[in-house]
Amino acid sequence: MKLLLLFIIILFTGCKSKHYEGYIYDGITKKPILGVQILDLSTDFKTITDKKGHFKIQKNNNISSTLVFQKDLYHTDTISSIQIQNGERQKELFKGDIIYMLKKKDRDSIF
Repeated sequence: MKLLLLFIIILFTGCKSKHYEGYIYDGITKKPILGVQILDLSTDFKTITDKKGHFKIQKNNNISSTLVFQKDLYHTDTISSIQIQNGERQKELFKGDIIYMLKKKDRDSIF
């Protein structure tokens, strides 16, 4: 019984995500955007998107994060993670699996 309990504890602590990741697409063409710079303001970790628009950036599980997405000709966007705490449990949600960015000229024409 103790071994089973230890296994369950290790399983749940090991499943905690250590990265934020997702895809970034153009809001009009719906095509992936290569070379978007992603910066975590709380840790100064950085990465850029690949040709599929995919990014993966290390996160610090002890604090909430604010991610900034930047690319020339596109409007800069910011997404914050959300922490939910219930008693002793704490869960962090990142609602950014797919992110759409608009070019400056496209956004200005919408508004």
